[in-house]
Amino acid sequence: MGGEILPRDYPRRLGNAGIGGQVGVTFTVEVNGRADRCRVRRSSGIPELDQLTCRLIEQRFRFRPGTDRFGRPIADEVEYDHEWTVNR
Repeated sequence: MGGEILPRDYPRRLGNAGIGGQVGVTFTVEVNGRADRCRVRRSSGIPELDQLTCRLIEQRFRFRPGTDRFGRPIADEVEYDHEWTVNR
């Protein structure tokens, strides 16, 4: 897997307010290795963090796709959890 969500991605306004949370998402790894169709399966309770998590995953994350029994790439579903923590 390549790509990551970085501490600098944390919305400054939320960080300054001490607001954080964990987001659980599910997305599809397409045959080209890109993440697509990200959806929240467990909300942080902060819609801005939920939406940002999916947007960053779709923009940045790349994978080696799964393969079928003939070695051809196939789309697959992935679950991922991200913890937005406040660094003070």
